[in-house]
Amino acid sequence: MGSGIVNAVIASVAGISMAAYLGLTATSNAMLSRHILIGIFSTMICLLSHSMMMFYFLGKGKAVKEAAAEGGLSKEFERRIAVLRKPVFSIGTYAMLLTIVAGLLGASVDTGMLPAGVHGVIAYSCLALNLMAFVWKLARSERAQGRCGSESAAECLKPLPRSSCTTSKKPTARCGRCASATSKSNPARAPR
Repeated sequence: MGSGIVNAVIASVAGISMAAYLGLTATSNAMLSRHILIGIFSTMICLLSHSMMMFYFLGKGKAVKEAAAEGGLSKEFERRIAVLRKPVFSIGTYAMLLTIVAGLLGASVDTGMLPAGVHGVIAYSCLALNLMAFVWKLARSERAQGRCGSESAAECLKPLPRSSCTTSKKPTARCGRCASATSKSNPARAPR
């Protein structure tokens, strides 16, 4: 994954952490105004970085799809990228939504429409979800880059771990769980 995206996510998580700390320890109007300023800026950076990450994964999927089509390879590449991308998109979307909600609730606290505790709980949840989204996206990105980015087709087609197996599809010898089911019915197709 690009270092610019990683740096933007780190900056946004650090900013949200700093805003949460300032909001918790604010004793003067100056500290509260810093909390608001850092919170708004961090929210914008957070939304931008999550959007950039999602576009990165979309671009990576499209590049692998085109490379597989040009090389006359199977649709297995597209499925693997989709398996890697699906949880990242869902957690990224939730992190973005919770960040927006935390910012809007912060505005409600500033106008006196909502108690600060509600905004605090949502803000800490936002911070935790953004950290989790960053870790997931980084891990999935490295896995996609290492297995399907610059490596050979044979490397990309190595079996996914058992947790990634989709048993609703026709069993194949590529998947550990399906391969064991296939080997019972057809010993000639047992994995080596």
